[in-house]
Amino acid sequence: MGRKTSTLCALEGLPRPASGIVKVDGVDCQADPLAAKARMGVQLQSSSFQGELNIAWIARWHAGLYGVKPGREQISEGLPAIGFRDEIGKRLKQLSGGQQQRLALFIATIHNPLVLLLDEPTADLDSQSRRSLWRRIGKLRGHGRSILLTTQSMEEAQAVAHGEVTLEDVFIGLTGSEIHD
Repeated sequence: MGRKTSTLCALEGLPRPASGIVKVDGVDCQADPLAAKARMGVQLQSSSFQGELNIAWIARWHAGLYGVKPGREQISEGLPAIGFRDEIGKRLKQLSGGQQQRLALFIATIHNPLVLLLDEPTADLDSQSRRSLWRRIGKLRGHGRSILLTTQSMEEAQAVAHGEVTLEDVFIGLTGSEIHD
């Protein structure tokens, strides 16, 4: 396991630290893991959602894990807000990789966490899906959320950190295409 993954896992309270204390918003992750997890949203590089379940059910079930009881309205309004209009009744396995990543981010933020942990959130996405996901992450950052992310792209990380627009953003916005090497 790499250092970045170990750090995220320690924040999630998965391994017991050999020394020291891991706190999120002043809450010790080992002493009070439920309170710590209630303050965090987690989007892992690969999700473990069941492919046979429909996305509305997955969203409601995960909200329940966070202690949120969203009404059908919250789900039926929240999913279209992230680009799911006709897909709400679809099974997870019917979604593209970009759609699955958007769903994972929606679920990670459904309880309005103070801290968001993102592990390679744009891995294996095409350029347009990646830009769309970064815009959503940027909006969350703009609402005062702390975001800890791992990424292979320093340019993307810096753009999120500073709210900057990259040359690739401009190119994609103008042409609707991605840059090819």
